[in-house]
Amino acid sequence: MNIVWFKRDLRLNDNEVLYNAISSGRKTLLLYIFEPSLQKDIHYSQRHFDFIKQSLESLQKELLQYHTQILIVEGEAIDIFKKLKNLISIRAVYSHQETGIKITFDRLRF
Repeated sequence: MNIVWFKRDLRLNDNEVLYNAISSGRKTLLLYIFEPSLQKDIHYSQRHFDFIKQSLESLQKELLQYHTQILIVEGEAIDIFKKLKNLISIRAVYSHQETGIKITFDRLRF
């Protein structure tokens, strides 16, 4: 199974990562992770996370026509991926290249 990890780019249209994952012909899980370490970081505010929640709600409505949804979870990315790996066979993880702050680059060095 492929995973499309939504981070900052919360759109369906003109989304190269999503297109590439679906074009592979494999089942694809859409995923968003609310990471406590980012929620506590001084570079983010509640306003930022409210905007993300609103964007995810819009995406969920848009996805209804495709009979799918985004799996939205809370936890550190490494822990979430470890749990998913125990539940499903992950073939590939698709995501946009990081453009965030240092904490977003450091979180997945494993």
